[in-house]
Amino acid sequence: MAKPLVSHPTLWSECRIEERSRRVQDRARKELLLEDVAETHVVDVAVTSYNANGRTPPEDLDLSQLFEGTANADVHVVGFQEIVPLNPGNVLADSMGNYRGDDSSTRHAKAWEKLIEKHLNGRRDVDGNAYYNVCNRQMVGVYLSVWAKETFRECISDVHTASVGVGVMGYMGNKGAVAGRMRIHHSPICFICVHLSSGGGEVDHQRRNIDAAEVFRRLEFPGLTGSLEPSMSSTDHHSVLFFGDLNYRVSLKEEVLMQLVEQKRWSELFHGDQLSMELQLGTVYTEEWQEGTISFPPTYKFLRGSDTYVGTFKDTSSQKKIRFPAWCDRILWQGQNLLQRSYQASLLNMSDHRPVVASFDWTTHQIDKQKVQALLDGIQRTLDMEDMSRVPTCTLDPLELDLGEVRYGSTCTVPLHLTNVGNVSAYFQLFTFHDTEGFDPYLPKWVVITPPFGVLEPEEQCDISVKCTLRGGADGNAMQAYQGNGIVQKLLVLKIEGGRDFFITLQLKYVEMLSLGLDLECAKAINCKTIPGSEVDVVDFMDIGYARACEGLEAMLEAEGSTMSHTLPHGLQLFCKRSIPRQVLSLLEFLASDGANQEGLFSTCMHQEILDQRIITKQTVISIVSGLDRGVPLGPRTDPREVAEALIAIFLALPYPFFPKVLADIFADGPTCPSALDVVAQVQEALSMTKWSTLCVLVLTLRKMLSFALASENGLSHEILGTIFAQALFGIETATRNNRLASLVSLLLQDECWGPKDIDVD
Repeated sequence: MAKPLVSHPTLWSECRIEERSRRVQDRARKELLLEDVAETHVVDVAVTSYNANGRTPPEDLDLSQLFEGTANADVHVVGFQEIVPLNPGNVLADSMGNYRGDDSSTRHAKAWEKLIEKHLNGRRDVDGNAYYNVCNRQMVGVYLSVWAKETFRECISDVHTASVGVGVMGYMGNKGAVAGRMRIHHSPICFICVHLSSGGGEVDHQRRNIDAAEVFRRLEFPGLTGSLEPSMSSTDHHSVLFFGDLNYRVSLKEEVLMQLVEQKRWSELFHGDQLSMELQLGTVYTEEWQEGTISFPPTYKFLRGSDTYVGTFKDTSSQKKIRFPAWCDRILWQGQNLLQRSYQASLLNMSDHRPVVASFDWTTHQIDKQKVQALLDGIQRTLDMEDMSRVPTCTLDPLELDLGEVRYGSTCTVPLHLTNVGNVSAYFQLFTFHDTEGFDPYLPKWVVITPPFGVLEPEEQCDISVKCTLRGGADGNAMQAYQGNGIVQKLLVLKIEGGRDFFITLQLKYVEMLSLGLDLECAKAINCKTIPGSEVDVVDFMDIGYARACEGLEAMLEAEGSTMSHTLPHGLQLFCKRSIPRQVLSLLEFLASDGANQEGLFSTCMHQEILDQRIITKQTVISIVSGLDRGVPLGPRTDPREVAEALIAIFLALPYPFFPKVLADIFADGPTCPSALDVVAQVQEALSMTKWSTLCVLVLTLRKMLSFALASENGLSHEILGTIFAQALFGIETATRNNRLASLVSLLLQDECWGPKDIDVD
């Protein structure tokens, strides 16, 4: 036979196992033997049930028969039914809480208490053990009294009582249960004294089942001390005793029943016992409930003061229905640690019922918490050792990746060597790590890892390729290098599922820095000190402000032979030209003068390479921007289509979209302004000086290309340029998601948007 484990919740909570990890708890439930952590005690428990028929006991009543064979028990549980007459006055008084200490109901209870105390403690001189009253509970005629030896006082705790009425209207106390709960050592037990519905019909039988089910459902106690549960039902306890006048009758035909009673063939009569049938069915009384063998005659219904059953003679003077003999008074129990030693009926005959008495050996347990913790520590050590054998163990080399000097658009590849040196499969995945956001499985586009994840079997090795490209764009690293004085650093994390994490430092040095990939303000810092064709220093020019910029510069503008549209005053044109990066200005002036009539000017920008941003690392684009950064002008043989690509690439390579997100959100559902001029006003408000000036010159250049004469040669239209520059200015992802932004850009290219009075660069 398997040894018992610490499995019952009440003992489990006493062990404080819930303070450990879930895995320790699960293992302890399978391995923690009760005998290893608890001291066992056997408590002698006696249970007596008596329907007193509402009679007051005489002061000299000898209770020896009531406690026959159980006088020296450690714990006495005495339950009464009909301790008072079940008249309307008593029922209503109890239901309304109007019982007083001197009324008939309490007088009956006190009389019985006095007799019980006198009987139990009358033998004190014999064995030296006195009993004390642990708890009492009364509900109309149902009364429970629990007594224990003084030697158990220190062992008893968590004493509570409760009651459930199931009588009139389903809640009155003329029928129902009173219960007491206590814990001896660390084992809880519940005593339920009940009085169920009477009657011999089938409806009465079912009513008793309903009564019992209601008692089980509604009877509730506070949770045990130290338990995480706030409450407990009666059947949550380690052991439960359910006893009283259950009122189940014998379901046999009247003539058969009478014959068996007259012949005292009790075993055959018991075949019709309703409660035995219910125990076998297991519907109300589940399979955990047990009852000892009944070897005594029916306990009901007797002529008071005699041994004669009422149903064995005909009383012609009475109109009352004959009550046939039945085993109404019963004692049931559940709990593997209860062993019934005796079960008998008493001969006390002052009522129409006979008392029933049962004695039990109840095995209790006292948990040794130090032993529990020592065993739990051992379980924890075992689990740790098992975990170590199952933890994936890998090595990774190197942990520092230095890619050396890198130019814009170039790619470097370095290997990582990952080896599984453990005993189990290793699942790995590479992440990037952010100081604020933590692990991110989405790598930036400038880092490509092959493979980014996988599985290594024991002793297997994998070479992981880390390929880095220095590039611009919202997901690029050019701006990071500029801000880091040419150094780009990235922290990668290789996570082994269930194992250790490897942190990998990635570093490269940006040499021959380009303006491509920088924001427009930083791109201006890479410009040569002066603008070709003018001796005016850029910084000095910006310092003199708008007023001085307009004075005397028109002649210079005419001398330069500006190709810009003259819808802007000359001073403002010059101011705009000085406010934008020279590379962008050079590209726009070249397109305005040498490329405006080029057929298919932006045709290559409609291809897939703009959608996947390959254009920002295209070699021809890099060459053009590099030359402009060094002050080399665009030559007459430069292909205007490559210049157009370079212009688009500069916008796509910005670390953030040219138009801020707030502007995209404003026009998410299309322009909401009443006029095109209002659109311009909202755009200007959202842009910095540099961006606004850049947009002004860009729009004027594109408008020239859309003039009737040139558009017939270059094949451009508002729709084509709107689509291309929506992607360039808002970002490819945003423009692709909201095609209405192309219409907005087309609107900005209309003539009515850009009257001289509407342009303000101050």
